[in-house]
This record gives sequence, C-alpha cells and structure tokens, in this order.
Amino acid sequence: MKKTVEVHHFEHPRLFHFFWFLGTVCFILLVGLSWRQLFKTEEYQEQEERQSLRRILQPAPRGEIYDRNGILLVGNRPIFTAAIFLTELKAEFRKEYFNLVRTLRETGLKVNGDRLMDQARAQVLQRYIDPINAILGRNEKIDMKEVGKHFRKRLLLPMTLIKDLSPQEYALLTEKLPVESPIQIIVDSARYYPYGSLAAHLLGYIGNTEEMMQSDIPGMHLTTFSYKGKIGKRGLELSFNDHLQGISGGEILLVDPAGFRYQCIEKVMPRKGNSLITSIDVDIQQAAEQGLEGKRGAIIAIEIKTGEILALASSPTYDLNELSPYIPTTVFNKINERKAWIDRATQGLYPPASAFKLITAICGLKHGVFDPEEFIACGSGFLVGNRVFPEHENVSLGAIDLQKAIQSSSNVYFYPLAIKMGPEKIAQEARNFGLDEPTGIELPFEAKKMVVADSTWKMNKLGESWRGGDSANMAIGQGFLSVTPLQMACFGAALARKETRIQPSLLHDASHTGNHPKSQPIDISDLAYQNIINGMRLCVEQGSGKRAKVPGLTIAAKTGTGQASLSGKYVTVPSFLGFAPIEDPQIAIFILIEGDDRSLWGGSTSGPIAKSVFSTYYNKYLKKELAIAIND
Repeated sequence: MKKTVEVHHFEHPRLFHFFWFLGTVCFILLVGLSWRQLFKTEEYQEQEERQSLRRILQPAPRGEIYDRNGILLVGNRPIFTAAIFLTELKAEFRKEYFNLVRTLRETGLKVNGDRLMDQARAQVLQRYIDPINAILGRNEKIDMKEVGKHFRKRLLLPMTLIKDLSPQEYALLTEKLPVESPIQIIVDSARYYPYGSLAAHLLGYIGNTEEMMQSDIPGMHLTTFSYKGKIGKRGLELSFNDHLQGISGGEILLVDPAGFRYQCIEKVMPRKGNSLITSIDVDIQQAAEQGLEGKRGAIIAIEIKTGEILALASSPTYDLNELSPYIPTTVFNKINERKAWIDRATQGLYPPASAFKLITAICGLKHGVFDPEEFIACGSGFLVGNRVFPEHENVSLGAIDLQKAIQSSSNVYFYPLAIKMGPEKIAQEARNFGLDEPTGIELPFEAKKMVVADSTWKMNKLGESWRGGDSANMAIGQGFLSVTPLQMACFGAALARKETRIQPSLLHDASHTGNHPKSQPIDISDLAYQNIINGMRLCVEQGSGKRAKVPGLTIAAKTGTGQASLSGKYVTVPSFLGFAPIEDPQIAIFILIEGDDRSLWGGSTSGPIAKSVFSTYYNKYLKKELAIAIND
C-alpha cells in the first residue's frame, strides 16, 4: 500500500495579505530610516549641538579717543574681579544640598528643592569668599537670590565674588590665595580718562549692556551666553559706538547633561575697537574749562576754515572717572543735584542777546533799509507805542553810524531798523544763518526746539498779534528768540567767512572744508561787510570787549548781556562772540554765562575768558607764523 505525501503550498489568501503588509511596513521603515540618515542628518546634528554645545561671547576692548594732536583723552584701564567657575564646585553643591535635606527631614520640616539648592550653593560660595574677606579686610556676603539668578541665566560664566579690586587687593590675592583654589582673578577693562572732567559732555561715557554683541565666533543657532558688554550712553561714546566697540570673541563649549562646562571646542580672541581722532585741542579745551570754573555756562571754539571744533565746554561738569566702570547712585544724585548732566553748549537754549544785532544789521543792509555810514541820532531810549525801550546803559550816545553802534552795542540804533523791516525779514535772515535748526554736529541729543519767531509763530503759539515792541526786542536778540551756544558759535565762524553756514565737526579730518550744503554768500556789499567787521574790531579795541585784547592779535567781537527765565528763575546771560585774526580768520569762539547777578555784563564777565582762549590759540598756532610773516 502506497503512502500518500501531502504537499503544502503558501497560496492561502490570508498569508498573502500578511506578507504584503509586512513588506510594506519594512519598506516604509527602510525609506524612513534612509530619509533620516541621508537627508535629516544635519538637522539631528544641529539638535544634538543645541543640547550639548553652548556659545560664550566676550566683548572686545573699546578703541581709544584722542585729541587732534594725538593726546589721549579716553583710554582703557584694567579692572580685576575675583570670580569662580561653578563647574568646579558641582560635587560640593550636591553634598551641601543633601546635608541640608537630611537636616530638614530630621527636624520634620518641609523640603523646598529649588530654594534649598540655592541656599546650598550660597553657603558653599560663602565658604570661598570668607578667606578673601580675611585677606582683604572686607565683609562681603553672598546674595542667595543672585546665586539662583546666575545659575538659571549665566551658569557657564564665572560668578563674580568681588568686583573692581584695587591693584593692591589684586596683588594680595595673587600672593595669598592657595594655588589649588578655584577662585580666579579675571582681568577686564574699564574706561579711563587721563584728564578727569575735561570735555566730559563731549566725550560721554559708557554703560554695561546685556545685548548680544557683534562677533566673529560661529554658532549663531546655539544657546548663547555673554559677558556684560559696554555700550556708549552719551557723547562721542554713543555717536561712534559701533566704531569704538570692536568685534567680540569667545568660546564654544561642550557641556554635560546638567549644563556645566565640560570642554572648550573652539576659541576666538576678541578684536579691539577702532581709535577715534577728535578735532579737540586739549590746551584750548583746558583754557575754556578753566574760564568756566565755578560758573554755569558754555564755550565753543571753532576752526573757521574747516569747521572743526577746537573746544566744546559746558559747566558745571563731572569727573568721568567716577562713572567708570559703573555709576554709583551717590555720584548720579550729586551730578543730578548740580544739574550737570545737561550739555549747555548743544542743549541749552538762550536768547542770543546783542550778538543778534549783527543779523539785524545784515538784514537791514541787504534790504537797503539804512546806509551803514549814515549817522542816526540815538537818545537814552526809543518810544514804541506808549513804552520807552531804553539804551543799554540809559545814556544818550548821540549821532552814531553802524561801526559806532556795534562798538558801543547801542540798542536805540537798532530798534527803529527792526520796526521798519518787520519780523518776517529778520526771522528769515536768522534762518539763513541756521538759527532755527540743529547744526548736525556728531553728538546725540542736540536741542531741536530753538525759536526764531515771527508774526505767524506768535499767533500760532500764543494766539496774539505781533507788536512793535516785539520787533524792538527781536532787534537786540531778546524777546522770543531762543538758540544754543553752538549755533551762535557757528554763526560767528560763518560771518568770518562771509557766508551764512558752516558745518561743525568733532572729527579731525583733512577733507573737512567747513562747507555746509545750505551755505550762501552773505548778500551785502564789501563796503557794508567791512563796516560790520570794523565795528567788531572797535568793540575790542575801544568798546565793551576790550578785556579780550591779546597783544599781537586782531580780534573782531560782539559782547552781549541777555535776560532769560530758566526753569522759572530769572537769570542774566552775559555772552561774547568773536573771531581772530581779522586779516585771515582762523578761530571763532562763543561764550555764554548764566548769572544770578543782574550787574553782570558780557564784556566784563565773558571778555577775560575770551582773552584766555584766544591767547592759548595765538601762542600755540599763530605767534610763530605771524613772526615769520613779519620778518618776510
């Protein structure tokens, strides 16, 4: 009997579907794996880097600032900080934490994990700072809140224990701290000002910033920590912050799962910022500030041919070294109480006073309102409506021409000229000289609310019609007029060039011409212009500006004594506008003083200061040149 063999075939429909499903799943897995291996590699690598790598930025030292002759005005000094990298204390933190937990549990108290960890860290750090206190004779304490904040936001950066160590303290710690101590002395830089308060408002100061700085170090996608950077807050430090700041360096670190530093992968050194050469002359700036010592006011000196600022001083001032590396609250309050933060040269608004008579004269000459050589009878006052507007000393000057009017600073001579012309013509002439807009100097926060009033302005601002008395006040630089000392200095320099504008600059640059895009020639005859200059020369030789005389130097000037209400307080504002030498104008200055004493006058108050500034310039730049010219 034959045995039958049964053969099995895998043709069962259910098995077919099973193998088809299994093959499809394997194919999908294979495709998915291939996709991740071939096309998603970079993404996963980036995710891994984000989890394990950190980017640390370190700011670069800022560039120095120099005067026009290469004298250092702003530099950097080292500052020493006692700090500790928390990575080295991980084991101690953990041990202290468990000790605290054990103690709390033994006493039956509730355990708050995060707070307890901050407390443990603070206690460990205090044990490291106590030996420093013993060495330095200090009593520094660790702030638990600061510890927690540092761990959460700046874990990879060293934690500061004591900042701004003196050189003596630095030497003591270097000598007496154990070699194995995790405490490190970190060297950073802070701004240093060799001349203290010199040109404080012009130079400005810096402050700390948490903002990310420009850097060459790669890893923009990584979590980034940054040492505190420095950023300009005022003056040239702010205006040229990007130029001075430099390029940050730093490190890329490999961290452990807890976020502590493990290994440095890449390091890039910071690149120092660029230097800045200013137009300031230290000697002229010092002369200006010495003249302002103990006073409130401003002085500007301009190199006429280039428009470069030789001195820009404001008083009261402050010592810039007291603001570095940070501004203590006591220092801030002291400066605030003295109202010393304001730069009176570019931000103070004052009546231009008698120097504005030059604009009134130019306007009258341009429109043919009077003849400069005509003699006009000037009594002790001039009646406008039912009010008498007085001469400045209530005396009668008799019949005088334009030269004599400028020399003696007559008010009565100019009253009828302004009334005859009306406010619109005079206001337009003032605008031609740029008195209605900022100068565009390279300083932040220059005043913008200057006033050159006319009848439209008065109606819009006060809802009142223009009166003859308003024109009389305007003629002598009073009334509604309000400008900055810098604008008046620019007016003086432009007048010396027989132009309407000059572009001031705080940078020393051979390409500077002083030309302003809106500048035009002063549209009066050479004879008329010479009458104005002769009057200004006589002001110094025989008139109210004679205290500004400098032997060997010819000076054209106009003194002034204005009245103003500043912060609700009546003040006298003596001023001096001048340039020299007349034959070849090189330097123009404007001086303004805020005075509580009504007996102050422009010539007697500002004249001696002008003499000091002119003398400094003459002895440094002109004396030798003039001597050579005479010998030739």
